[in-house]
Amino acid sequence: MIRLGIAVYCMILLAASSAEGLDCAFRLREKDLARLPAKLSEAEIGAYGAAYVKERIGLIKEGPMADRVKRITSRLLPVVRKRPEVVYTVEVLDTGVKGACAYPGGFVFLTRGLVELAQNDDELAIVIAHELAHIAIGQTDRPIEQELPPRVEKRLVEIGAAGRGFAAEIAARLCEEVKGKREVGTVIVTAQEIRKEKELQADETGIVYASIAGYDASTVYSLLDRLVTNGPSPCHPSKEERKRRIAQHVQGIVDRLHLFDAGIGYFMRRDYEIVLDAFRNFLSVYPSPEVHHNLGLTYHRLALSHFEPPQRKKTKCSAALETTSAAERLRLRGAADRLSENRERFEELLNQAVDHYKKAIEMNPASWPAYANLGCALLDQGKNTFAQAHLEEALKANPRHAMAQNNLGVVFLLAGARDRGVARLEEAARLDAGYADPHFNLAQAWSLRGDKKRSRAALQRYVKLASQRSSPYVQMAREQLGLAQEKRAAGGGRADRASSSLPIRPGQDAKSLALPDRELTLLLNRRIHARVYESIGLTVLLRDSRVDQVSVNGRSKQRTAEGIGIGSDAKQIVAQYGDPDRVEETGSGKYLVYEDLRLVFALREAKVTSWFVYR
Repeated sequence: MIRLGIAVYCMILLAASSAEGLDCAFRLREKDLARLPAKLSEAEIGAYGAAYVKERIGLIKEGPMADRVKRITSRLLPVVRKRPEVVYTVEVLDTGVKGACAYPGGFVFLTRGLVELAQNDDELAIVIAHELAHIAIGQTDRPIEQELPPRVEKRLVEIGAAGRGFAAEIAARLCEEVKGKREVGTVIVTAQEIRKEKELQADETGIVYASIAGYDASTVYSLLDRLVTNGPSPCHPSKEERKRRIAQHVQGIVDRLHLFDAGIGYFMRRDYEIVLDAFRNFLSVYPSPEVHHNLGLTYHRLALSHFEPPQRKKTKCSAALETTSAAERLRLRGAADRLSENRERFEELLNQAVDHYKKAIEMNPASWPAYANLGCALLDQGKNTFAQAHLEEALKANPRHAMAQNNLGVVFLLAGARDRGVARLEEAARLDAGYADPHFNLAQAWSLRGDKKRSRAALQRYVKLASQRSSPYVQMAREQLGLAQEKRAAGGGRADRASSSLPIRPGQDAKSLALPDRELTLLLNRRIHARVYESIGLTVLLRDSRVDQVSVNGRSKQRTAEGIGIGSDAKQIVAQYGDPDRVEETGSGKYLVYEDLRLVFALREAKVTSWFVYR
């Protein structure tokens, strides 16, 4: 009897011993080996194991239990790492044994007993996510008999299984059977230790998948308590070890949130190269659709800083989350002889933005901001028909999204459908009375119709509402109205005054600072670190051993020299500092950016939720 062990990953979820778990291994008679194809794909290898276990145990194909598993799986799959050769399926085996199997090729089986043990969808999602993680990160186990036909072993190498962990230990048998030790690099480890590490890694990845999909990952602890009643098996870590590793992993992600926040801060400062580093690093530990959207937004903004698409309509992109800033059109600020180079770089960056927007939608099909921004990017690429389709998808999900209405109005105007364009622009203005852009576009539409009176009125409304006084669109509008261009006085000493009330100020040497509650390395290549002072609600970013940014958050009582702090409203800010240089819209609020003061306020429902000063 030859065991085609490489085709099988045996996941006895937290079982005390193999006798209490589900035996996922299968055996082929020697004569059956002659029927194997000359070349095996990963899916074909897994299919042998899947067919065997389904025939031996049987499936629950219909009913509430099967529907429950399908519903949770469909919510998890968009966030699971895609592999071209894998199609994930999750099915329920009709047995009361508590266990699960994950086979190469994407085949996952849960037992009826395990599904019944999960008290809620959060717990069941964690179980399913754990199994999917094994396959997604190439961690199906690698037990294989030494006498396995060489052609099968060769095929495993050909499909890259060894590189993904499927066949790296070709000679290994089932975990319980391995007695010897093996050298991995310069460290001697047992196959049992390797397999236990795989379980811990699948725990960590599965927790992230469940969390991104919107499930309460904290229920993993109660799940572990009920599943593990005895000691660890030879192939599985103990309950205490799993809990400890999960807690460490979650804390690591929480710590990296400072990296995400730093990305937002540098986005407001228009330092997009650092923003890309920050979000890409955060993506490596928490690959959520929101981070992909933020990356898309950053690439989009960076693209527009290199080249402005040849259209005169004012479009604007929406924000992804309450912590993500909006993107808006920028004018080219380069020499004429660099136009071709800038255009090439523009296209390259915009393609990156489109890819990340699409990834965000793939992971979260209900993300209307991603649809809206993808439409905006496609509009910048001149792909107006595709832009229209995605903007309409955004409006299906959120009919009150004024920015999408504005951008769709631009699409219609560019297509020559002026009446439809005007209707969309007027709807955008109606949905958000403080939104300036539709009025700029309406002015252009009325001008094309020869209606100078309405065009002028729309421009006046735009200038009144537009808070970004340095915008080339504002300058264009003022020029058309015959108004003098506004000049903002240089910040001078006012920038230092903005931070004068804080115990830590931009520019300070790191050596002069008090010891923090926590210190984190965020971007080593850029020498950016964070110091967290929880007791006074400050987070300090250090760059090259100097304070680069001081953020005031939470319930901190710290205020600016003019008395603005957490809980202050937008009117108070404008009364003290005047109109901001820029307003960055988000899904749940906005950021007011005072570039001359190097001061930024984050608002939600017109109240300050955090603010920061920078060097």
